[in-house]
Amino acid sequence: EWKCKYCFMKLKCEVGIERNKEVEENNEKTN
Repeated sequence: EWKCKYCFMKLKCEVGIERNKEVEENNEKTN
């Protein structure tokens, strides 16, 4: 089960997922 890394409230979970995707993309470019 996927857990939010950047949100602690369920209502903000979707926003956390979107930000997490952006961070993962940036990490791939950096690495």
